[in-house]
Amino acid sequence: MLNRWSVLTLIVGAIAGYGIGAPAARAQAEPMPFTVGDHVTLRYETTAEHSQDVTCVVGAFMGDWVRCDSTDKFNTSKYETWRSLKPVVRITKHQK
Repeated sequence: MLNRWSVLTLIVGAIAGYGIGAPAARAQAEPMPFTVGDHVTLRYETTAEHSQDVTCVVGAFMGDWVRCDSTDKFNTSKYETWRSLKPVVRITKHQK
């Protein structure tokens, strides 16, 4: 009788461990208002009187970050510029 309870306890323990160790459900990310190759202006609000605008061509995006490629076709910088979208207050997509 002791062996049956031991096996049952191990099975219940394994199921409980699996349930606790399962990854948490993640919320679906909001869709981006732009795609790769779009020409956008990102507005960062720095103070009440002053804001900073960054204009770029979207090279890639990952999560809350966007890689800005230069709008100048002759600028061949060897550095990538990634910008956070969390502090952005407005995104303007320009027509091509």
